[in-house]
Amino acid sequence: MQYSKKRGLILGKFYPPHRGHKYLIETAQNQVDQLFVILCADSTQDISPELRKQWLQDIHPRVTFLILDQGGFDVTKAQEWVDQTVKLLGFTPDVIFSSEDYGEEYAQLAGCEHIMIDKDRTVVNCSASQIRSNPEKYLHFLEPVVRAYFRKGQ
Repeated sequence: MQYSKKRGLILGKFYPPHRGHKYLIETAQNQVDQLFVILCADSTQDISPELRKQWLQDIHPRVTFLILDQGGFDVTKAQEWVDQTVKLLGFTPDVIFSSEDYGEEYAQLAGCEHIMIDKDRTVVNCSASQIRSNPEKYLHFLEPVVRAYFRKGQ
């Protein structure tokens, strides 16, 4: 389904960004006029949000990437996610894209549409936690700019 003059949103840690994220972003980007990706960051992550944002911007130059510090609100409350993301964006998105169940609740609270993309990971079967647990084994799921970071040993 093609959308007209719509602004889309994706939320994620992208810790690290991998080909599953790339598929999600590209699929979403093809359905909206503007795509915004909010990179969620907290102090426990050892890859800086700024570096992850730069990688994503290099891979997807036509997408707007923003960083949201999760330390400033209760991340267990869905309405706070909506409030914080709308505040950061300056508007309510028309559609949220996700591959996670939280997308439906977010959409209901925000009053926007939710589109689920590859929830079962049938297109790209990997996760960032797998990659973090054994980067060398999963290098093939990383774009060259991200792969270089893990090859250097950080």
